[in-house]
Amino acid sequence: MSALLGNSLAMRELRARLAKLAPLPTPVLLLGETGTGKTLAARELHRLSPRRAHAFAVLDCGALAPSLAEAELFGAERGAYTGADSRRAGALERAGRGTLLLDEVGELPRELQPRLLRALGERRFARLGGGDVLALEARVVAATNVALRGAVARGEFRGDLYHRLAVVTLALPPLRERLEDLPLLIAAGLARAAAACALAEPRFDASFVAALGDYDWPGNVRELANALERVVALGAPPQLAASDAHALLADLDTASFAPSPRCASSPRDAHGNVAAAARALGLPRTTYRRRLARERALAARE
Repeated sequence: MSALLGNSLAMRELRARLAKLAPLPTPVLLLGETGTGKTLAARELHRLSPRRAHAFAVLDCGALAPSLAEAELFGAERGAYTGADSRRAGALERAGRGTLLLDEVGELPRELQPRLLRALGERRFARLGGGDVLALEARVVAATNVALRGAVARGEFRGDLYHRLAVVTLALPPLRERLEDLPLLIAAGLARAAAACALAEPRFDASFVAALGDYDWPGNVRELANALERVVALGAPPQLAASDAHALLADLDTASFAPSPRCASSPRDAHGNVAAAARALGLPRTTYRRRLARERALAARE
């Protein structure tokens, strides 16, 4: 069963394209905001492919230490650098005949990009400080949450490497664009959190879903999952309703809520019209709803 949950058209199309691409060696570039599930999509490619019996390796390009980046990617022989007291396998080697995900590939150091391009083109590479040539047998999948075309235009990312990685690009939709998937995602998130905490799984009603749908979820599915885990861990009632969602949203990213303008008085001035009230304050509607929910939740606690 796919870990990419959702019955929206966007998710159904995404799963269908992943299934079609899985048996092929074609390079795939996964695009999407933080928390949309790019790693899950890469795992799905691997799970559905003939490579599933082999390794699925991940290299976080955004977390590479400059002094060790080359060794992390290509490996290193003993003595190749200070502290290298034994041979070290890099990500390309660890992936073997499986799949290597280059996560946040836009952060790959500029000096490593020509060598990676050459390895992908020739399907071979050598460890740092070594002369042995190793075959590149893994399928390489890349993922990024930045606009790589823009990075290419600014000279921050090699255009030839971009084209090598982006033979096929797949965009993962943000949660705010597939809110019809919220009930399924909420149910799965609550079940997972309850199992992890060994607590009873709470139920939820339509008002809980509707209230969560008013939030723009900048952290996407990951943020939702973390929020639901917090609800369960702090002692959720047996049935979650709109008031519980408002309290949850009030606690999300509280630093983003400015102390003014006051939102609670605006609906009266706008005759109950939320969109008009948001416009009057110069706020996006989702931001206005979130601030209003926080003010009401705080008022209820006083």
